[in-house]
Amino acid sequence: MGWTKRFLTGFVAIPSLFVILNSPFLFIAFGICVVFWALYEWETLAARIVDGVRVSAATSKKDDSAAALPPPPSPGRRPILASVLLTHGVAIGIMAVGTWSGVYATFGASVAAAMLCTVVGALRDAVRRPAGEPPLALACALMLRVTGVAFCLCSTAHGLLLYRSGASYEKTWLTGGQGACLGAILLAFQADNGALFLGSALGSRAFAKAISPRKTWEGVAGAFLLPMLTVRLLHAVEHPAVAPLRGDVPLTSHLALAAAVAFASVAGDLTMSVVKRAAALSDSGSLIPGHGGLLDRLDSLMLALPVAYYVMRGAGYAFDAAP
Repeated sequence: MGWTKRFLTGFVAIPSLFVILNSPFLFIAFGICVVFWALYEWETLAARIVDGVRVSAATSKKDDSAAALPPPPSPGRRPILASVLLTHGVAIGIMAVGTWSGVYATFGASVAAAMLCTVVGALRDAVRRPAGEPPLALACALMLRVTGVAFCLCSTAHGLLLYRSGASYEKTWLTGGQGACLGAILLAFQADNGALFLGSALGSRAFAKAISPRKTWEGVAGAFLLPMLTVRLLHAVEHPAVAPLRGDVPLTSHLALAAAVAFASVAGDLTMSVVKRAAALSDSGSLIPGHGGLLDRLDSLMLALPVAYYVMRGAGYAFDAAP
């Protein structure tokens, strides 16, 4: 499993995260790079899935015109990187500018604009496909493009929205929004770690055989248990360094937030497992030693950030930034 590499990666990544969080401009620059690479990995997986659909459609169809249509070659690294830059660059820019204000109404408008750009880009690519392209492949490419932007960009942007928003968190070495964002990230990562550790140690009852035979109910229990234990520890330790991670949120509310984030973390992990299984790959890439691709590490975060934001906003612990 590469446990040594996982621990070494965490040893480097955790201090780096604290440095990035302390600088708003460094945080958004890092976030843009993360989203760009996540979309690159998603597009790589999507290309394999669509190619498989084309081959399957050409094989199953009996008429000569479909059988004569050769499957297109799998795109290489450079074309896909260029495609991500050209296709998603505008949407990423719209989301970054719209989210920077920390105001939810502006964020919502930027989501609508980014999704519109994505749909237009996907339809443009569909129009350029040659005659005889299987309709199922066209539909699959369109839906994967839209889902990728929603999953990798719009969901992740909630982290910046939480970072820039006001929050009823103690302002010590981090602002309220920074503390709330770091706390949400911590809970999501703890859910991922809890699922991995408890599932590896005690996992025996399969949870989702059709998605991944390695998912177990014990792992799901670990995903809920470790974040909630972390919250209990945060409230038990009285230290200025810990204060921004718990803020003014009561223990019971914080435990409920941890459970909600754990549920979203499991859902995000399952989502990526479905996509990777459809692409016949075990990892989304090889960027992070001991983890695989970036999406292999951040899949639990993609849905956890929106859930954390809306739970905190609904409970009154996060709100629009002051103008």
